[in-house]
Amino acid sequence: MTSSPSVCSVHLPAWPLLVALGGIPLWWVLGLLPFLPLGYVVIVAVLLVGLPDLSQIRLLPGSGWLGMFVMWIPFSMAMLDSGMRVIGFSMRWGALLAAATVLVHVANCPTLTQRRLLTALVPLWLLLVAGGYLGALIPDGGFTTPMAGVLPSAVLENDLVAEMVRPRFAEVQHPWGAQSAFNRPSAPFIYTNSWGCAFGLLTPMMLALRSHLDHPGWRAAVLVVMAASLYPATMTGNRGMLVMTVSVLATYAVGTLMRGDLRRFGQVAIGGAVLAAGFVALGVPQLIADRSAVSDSAGGRARLYQQTWQVVLNSPILGYGAPRHAEEIGVAMGTQGAFWMYLFSYGIPGVAVFLVFLAGVIVRGIRVVDPSATWLVAAMVGALVGIFFYGLDSVHLLVFASGAALVLTAAADAPPGRVGQDGRAGSTHRPAGVTV
Repeated sequence: MTSSPSVCSVHLPAWPLLVALGGIPLWWVLGLLPFLPLGYVVIVAVLLVGLPDLSQIRLLPGSGWLGMFVMWIPFSMAMLDSGMRVIGFSMRWGALLAAATVLVHVANCPTLTQRRLLTALVPLWLLLVAGGYLGALIPDGGFTTPMAGVLPSAVLENDLVAEMVRPRFAEVQHPWGAQSAFNRPSAPFIYTNSWGCAFGLLTPMMLALRSHLDHPGWRAAVLVVMAASLYPATMTGNRGMLVMTVSVLATYAVGTLMRGDLRRFGQVAIGGAVLAAGFVALGVPQLIADRSAVSDSAGGRARLYQQTWQVVLNSPILGYGAPRHAEEIGVAMGTQGAFWMYLFSYGIPGVAVFLVFLAGVIVRGIRVVDPSATWLVAAMVGALVGIFFYGLDSVHLLVFASGAALVLTAAADAPPGRVGQDGRAGSTHRPAGVTV
């Protein structure tokens, strides 16, 4: 693979990733989300194989760590003990392979600029907000997708697949002792925690997009939708989402101070105060307190994490391939957070390589000082915080990988001390070639 950062002889089309991301609302309604990673990977692989000279393919600096993680995962297949676990393993590995493919695609597609790629995430963001209102207003609602009538019954026996092709709008939880059920929005995801994780990732990425918008009407529209998202965000009662949001705002604030941008520091400080006031006014503290009074979720997580770690020590290298039920707790080990999923399923080496990749993205992105890239780095910090209590499904991983690819591209293209407003060195043109 070439090491020249200035000339790109590989020009993949942008449409596979733009269609994959921008079409997520349609894929959700059709029940095709479980197959989105495979479809995307196959299309990009065909395009790559059709290139006249594969040695010209470029990789973003630091992306090799994610590739190593994806290549390590198949070794854990030796620990699988059932056909259903093989299906789940394949879906999770396929989603991570798609994330790695995003990095290769962006590195070899000069037309996938920050603005264009972030714009492709707008339909998902709007669906997240609309789905949040569906879950809040019609908590018992849901629908059966066309794919549910096509899949074999054996495949539908997998709970994860069944929930994807027969989605519900909310998680309705009624723990013992609660006077009424907690209706927690989740659409377009299976779990309300997944909704909160997407909120934590997409919010800073939409603020990054806003930095590229010149028309005041569009810039105002971004803030209006963000304000509208507060109500369903409140209804989820997600503590982790709040932690992610605080970490994102803190990261951006520190970034503005590092470059001496007091105006934007003041803006984010005021925005953070307004956001906090909004959550308080909408009753988030009370909702969290009410749930905590009848549900020991924090204590349950702590016990699950402790047992997960103890069991991992019996298979520290390969892990167990997939989550397994913990009889004493009643919850599967390797769940309740991507970190724990990767640790339990792929062993200590696997999760360590993933953490090195994510930390590397953040460290490389710190030197890029334009506002949009700073928001993207903040999103990566939010992801780093969130993986300890939130899982990453195929949609999250595509969003996460898109943000990581944009950060790595901006870092590779920008020499120290001279960064363009588009996150690129000296101009708005994106240099195409970068290396591992």
